[in-house]
Amino acid sequence: MSFVNTLRELRVGKQVSKLEFLQGLEKGRPAIHVFYEGKTDNGFYLTMLKRKLKKEKRLRTYVCGNKKEVYKTRDSLRNRDYEDTLLFFADKDIDDIIPVDYPSYSDIHVTETYSVENYLVNQELFGQVSSELMKINVGDKQLEKIIDKYTDSENQFCNLMKSVMAWVLCCRRMDVRPNLNNIKLSDIISIDEDLDVSFNTSLENVYSYLSNKSKANVHFFSDFLHDSRNEIENHSSGCIIRGKYHLWFFVNFFDSARIALEEANDCKIKVSSNFSEKTAIEFLSPRISPPQTILDFIDENCSSNDLIQEAS
Repeated sequence: MSFVNTLRELRVGKQVSKLEFLQGLEKGRPAIHVFYEGKTDNGFYLTMLKRKLKKEKRLRTYVCGNKKEVYKTRDSLRNRDYEDTLLFFADKDIDDIIPVDYPSYSDIHVTETYSVENYLVNQELFGQVSSELMKINVGDKQLEKIIDKYTDSENQFCNLMKSVMAWVLCCRRMDVRPNLNNIKLSDIISIDEDLDVSFNTSLENVYSYLSNKSKANVHFFSDFLHDSRNEIENHSSGCIIRGKYHLWFFVNFFDSARIALEEANDCKIKVSSNFSEKTAIEFLSPRISPPQTILDFIDENCSSNDLIQEAS
């Protein structure tokens, strides 16, 4: 049998199965089994786990598919005791605002932000990444100017996205599930040569685009949208803006800033890594200060024998 065919026989489905989990159990060799929503979560949570767990600890990860499946998987596996440790991770989304109630379990960690991507979007990390990838000295005047502009432009972006998320909130409250993966922000949002962010069409057209592209096929009265927008204003941006959209801004602002620097200095800037929306989570996760709630969750659910002992 060829090596490719051997791998083909070992492949698993897109979502975790109980059989897959049971096959990972080895008597006398307990592992830590980690369940999360999507494949992109792996780069984030694996970074956090490796900071906390001893290298020799056996670790297995599983993709459940979505938040409901994380809870469903937890319920199906918790009908017996295991020698192994089971950890479950889920995104908050805007379920707390809709509201949608999920039971609180000590072995399920829910993000404080909309999703894990929101943890990665901030001015400090933008400055670090820009310095690293574009090989610009920390303290460089041009870099400092761009970092300052980043804050202003992120605020512009978040203000625009509050209107988008107000529409999403209206959908969810009407029990409509728009396919947000179909939305391309580049279709409705532009970052110009001055690094300012704006809709490239009217707000009415934005709502039409969202409805058509997401296959929601809905139309809301302006008062409904206005009230939802006002409600969203009471929450921090990271808590209500879809993480993938927030990360889109981070990556695209970086690209726009690079182009502005190239034009200002009349030279090409060779970025030292393939930094894109697809690679951003894996690239950024090791560079952030781990969220304390995640570190505490790992401490509380893992044996002290599995954890790296920090120096006192």
